[in-house]
Amino acid sequence: MGQSDIISFLKKEGNKWFNANEISKKLNVSVGSVLACLRRLRKAKLVSFKNHTAKVGAVYKKVFVYRLNKKSSG
Repeated sequence: MGQSDIISFLKKEGNKWFNANEISKKLNVSVGSVLACLRRLRKAKLVSFKNHTAKVGAVYKKVFVYRLNKKSSG
């Protein structure tokens, strides 16, 4: 699993936002691998990210969500 797998997944999904845990489950790889790849993709400015509040059980937690950068999707 590498950065190209994440780029392909995000390209296929269009403009949807995903957190690292969702990407991990969809690609059937560890969250750690996904986070490492997303870190490199963020540095290369290939993915857009924003802070998002998600409900986890009974509490709300702030997580980053990602999507393919519009410039790199073409």
